[in-house]
Amino acid sequence: MTSTHHRPPEPPIHPTPPPPTSPQPDTTPHTAAPHTAAPHTAAPHTAAPHTAAPHTAAPRDAAPRDAGLRDTAPRDTAPRDTAPRDTASHGADFRDASPRGASRGAAFWVAAVFVTLVAVLAVMVLLRPDREDTADRPVRHASSRSAVPAAPPPSPSVPAWAVTPPAAPSLPPTPAAAAPGHCPATPATASQDLPAQPPADVTWTVFHGVAEPASREHGPHRKEADVHRCFSRTPTGALIAAWQIATRFVLADGWRRVVDEQVMPGPGRDAYAEQRRQVNAGEDTGGKGQLAAYAFASYTPDVATVQLVSRFAATGHLQVNTVTVVWSGGDWRLRLQPDGSISPSLQAVTSLAGFVPWGGV
Repeated sequence: MTSTHHRPPEPPIHPTPPPPTSPQPDTTPHTAAPHTAAPHTAAPHTAAPHTAAPHTAAPRDAAPRDAGLRDTAPRDTAPRDTAPRDTASHGADFRDASPRGASRGAAFWVAAVFVTLVAVLAVMVLLRPDREDTADRPVRHASSRSAVPAAPPPSPSVPAWAVTPPAAPSLPPTPAAAAPGHCPATPATASQDLPAQPPADVTWTVFHGVAEPASREHGPHRKEADVHRCFSRTPTGALIAAWQIATRFVLADGWRRVVDEQVMPGPGRDAYAEQRRQVNAGEDTGGKGQLAAYAFASYTPDVATVQLVSRFAATGHLQVNTVTVVWSGGDWRLRLQPDGSISPSLQAVTSLAGFVPWGGV
């Protein structure tokens, strides 16, 4: 049944066979034309599993009858060489193209991913905090911009923070400059301790036969004729002011100015001025004592009471005067007793026990 069923369709497949002398030029166009244009040979047999068997046997039966087509029959009559060949060829073309396309596509995506990663890393590097450079940046700036040569590096065994420059020699603080007529302010670093030892930075000058102390730090900082003023607001400044004012308001030729400027106003100042007018200029009223020692009875930044010991060279007697100075108007001023005397009492002592010896002569 197989041979009788497929023999009738063979004549339409080759309606105009080529001459036997030139089979090859005609086989190429006729093999493609019938099978591409007539899909009916494959359509009835696609659902039947026996479609491959008749086509494989057809070339064997056609070979004795048409020897000129023996070389082309397998290609022309076999279904596996027609429609399956086309689909296989297209599939082969697709399979041949797909690896190349896939390789090119894979290379493209690999390159794209690589470029993306490089861009992301570049952005992260640019936006990342520059922690390493910040530690070195001050050193580079200091070395490039500073005009002061850098100090040599410290020894490895000594930490950098422990290296300190040599300390400058300590000098006594000096008062700040003041406007004309005003006393300079006392430095905040000035000591407020009671001097248990005689002040060190003191020079002595003789005023009308009496030695007077003066200090670069504690004053007097203003010297205007017989008026020496502007003492520091410290215990030492009060000590020097007490002796200087107590000496000058008695011995100065311009005692009136000293009284007006350096003695606190009140009944004591008025009483003293009346008594002083009755003393002739240059008259000796009992000898001049020299400073021999001192002792503080009390001290505050506003009021200081100092015991001053005077030694009289003619007799060798020691006499204690208790002198009080008050901070007023930016300077120390002498406060007298209501009767005009400098001390509430005069006390004679036989030794300097309990006092700090201090004198210029």
